[in-house]
Amino acid sequence: MAVELKVFHYYLQTIVFCCENFTILFFYFFVVFTLQRSIDL
Repeated sequence: MAVELKVFHYYLQTIVFCCENFTILFFYFFVVFTLQRSIDL
């Protein structure tokens, strides 16, 4: 049971880590896209 809990905790950490990185990347691309549009206008 302890091993399964450890694996689940590790899996959860990985998901949170990926979500945080995805959010940062998405925000970065959104800012770049907005800047490019404002430059075009």
